[in-house]
Amino acid sequence: MYSELHVVTFIIIGRQKWLGRLFRMQEMDPCRRLVLLKPKGIGRVGKPQLMWPEYFEENLNLMA
Repeated sequence: MYSELHVVTFIIIGRQKWLGRLFRMQEMDPCRRLVLLKPKGIGRVGKPQLMWPEYFEENLNLMA
């Protein structure tokens, strides 16, 4: 009946657009370096949180 997007789909599309902008930024851009950073050291106990690249891959698998 309605052709509106589901809220979750809308959020996923927005995140995909943001990741596309990050990859087009210059390599030394502070925003790009911060988001794509692989932290080193000891983390908290429990399941590790997803980083942006892993989250993006998970969203692509859900959309396919």
